[in-house]
Amino acid sequence: MTHYTTTLISSLDIWMKMIHSVKNTNDYGKSDREVLVVNPSQVDLRQAVLDNVADSSTTDLKSTVVDAVQSGEDKILPGLGVLFEVLWKNSDIQGQEQMIQSIYQGMHSTRG
Repeated sequence: MTHYTTTLISSLDIWMKMIHSVKNTNDYGKSDREVLVVNPSQVDLRQAVLDNVADSSTTDLKSTVVDAVQSGEDKILPGLGVLFEVLWKNSDIQGQEQMIQSIYQGMHSTRG
């Protein structure tokens, strides 16, 4: 796993730690459980991902995406989703249509 993939994972890890933390039950049956409940509206996963890649060059961003896709790890998907959202919002209608066509074609070519 490279530095770039770790950047996306660390964003998710920070977010997950903000949602809850759990301790085990002790031997006497008493709960040592500690749960921190956070209102999801107080947690900004998008901003955590964007903050982690804010100082990245275009080369760094490309490496982040390539490494994330090659790793195949599910926990990286939210970070890729944030980057896709940035791409989508900064594309014109024609670019968005091309993305949809690429996604569609890619989904149907892998069905074999």
